[in-house]
Amino acid sequence: MTTQSHSDTQPLTDAERNAMRAYLQRCEVRLSTLHRIATAFISGAGIIVLIPVFFKDVVSELMQVLLRDFGPTANSAGLPVTLAMYVALAYVLFLLLFLPLRALYLTFKDIIDFYFAIHFPGFPETLENPTFALTGVTFSSDESPRVKREVLRYQYQKASIDFTIPFSKGKRREYFDSFDPRGITYEVQTERIPSNLRAAGLVAADVTEDDVRHFNAAMAIARTFERDLVQEVAKTEMSITRHILYLRRIVLRYVKTILLFIWTLMVLFGVQSVIKAALFPEFVMLALGCLLWSLPMAWLIHTPIEWIYRPITGVKDPTVPHDHRAQDIFGKMIFGPNMEKDIDPQLVVMERAFRKLRNLGVLASLLALVLALVVSA
Repeated sequence: MTTQSHSDTQPLTDAERNAMRAYLQRCEVRLSTLHRIATAFISGAGIIVLIPVFFKDVVSELMQVLLRDFGPTANSAGLPVTLAMYVALAYVLFLLLFLPLRALYLTFKDIIDFYFAIHFPGFPETLENPTFALTGVTFSSDESPRVKREVLRYQYQKASIDFTIPFSKGKRREYFDSFDPRGITYEVQTERIPSNLRAAGLVAADVTEDDVRHFNAAMAIARTFERDLVQEVAKTEMSITRHILYLRRIVLRYVKTILLFIWTLMVLFGVQSVIKAALFPEFVMLALGCLLWSLPMAWLIHTPIEWIYRPITGVKDPTVPHDHRAQDIFGKMIFGPNMEKDIDPQLVVMERAFRKLRNLGVLASLLALVLALVVSA
């Protein structure tokens, strides 16, 4: 059976075993709570509502304005000026569409990272097969070797194997033959070596070698690993830590994505309304809209971090004059937030990735605005 990995060779007392069992029960509740939180973001109700609005007629109408007026503008203002203005506007409009979708992509990526993993404690690093981050749990062999033997005997019956892997023989070969062809999992899963199982009389007579091998592959894919109580406690502590690391990033990135979608939609609808009302020249309004969108974008998606750090940074401190706070916010909107002061760089990955694109967007918007004023003069 699996040997305990801890260095203390003294047998565990009943009190120690009971303490570990109680701890594992508490951890199961905590893990289920973390997964319920993640489930709320998988549904993505807020983003699902915004995506159809994001791709409605407003984007196509703005594109039509650009395409419709290119010829007349080039004839009146000259091709070089028109091309420069169009390139600047096209770049910012591309960012306006790309960055919200990129943020959504990163949110989905974090959800996959939360739920799936490749390397697990106890399995060889060379086994690079992705599986669910919540691993299978076996009955600890050090609890009762006799019970463990009877568990294995029940598992290696034909009906048990067919229930666990309900696939045809062809599909079983397709799914499981390519998994671990060198048998490296048996280096750590010695209890499930087929020859050892048969020698111990734990495999039913009607179970074939392929059945045993495919069943063991399914158990290994689910990372259903033979662990003693100490190993199970250690793995559970690591699992909770891993889940929290990813979950906090999912929550923040989800909120940032929602804010970016809302801000983008507000600017798009505002620009569309003003263009339809013909209050200003179309290109001037487009350039102003691009500038209005790009200036506070980095600060906007960084706002959730400032909310978190508010107790230690003095944000919204009533002792700070309102004009000082307004100047601080205005400065962050113009120049971007100072992310070097943040305690945890893992939480500002999105802002740092978008910062250069945003800065280029501001410059392109200013260039487009100047050229639009020249064209409209």
